[in-house]
Amino acid sequence: MIRILGAGAWGTALAVALGSGDGAADVELVSRTREGAEQLRRDHVNRRRLAGVALPAALRHASLDARMAPLGADDLLVAAVPSESIA
Repeated sequence: MIRILGAGAWGTALAVALGSGDGAADVELVSRTREGAEQLRRDHVNRRRLAGVALPAALRHASLDARMAPLGADDLLVAAVPSESIA
């Protein structure tokens, strides 16, 4: 699985690219809040950051304020957040 922290334009674009087409990866896009994750899950589009781009149906959604499954040894974590948000 590839877990992408950050559901902004960059994180969403990565999730769409990696989770679409032949050989699509198992991708989880992590929003800051449960409400943000629920909006993506419900609407299948990030209207705030990447309007008009459909999210892959198999894309999983999580949030920082909810419990996430642990990553395995073969999983990848991608930080797609602005550097000032890291602190």
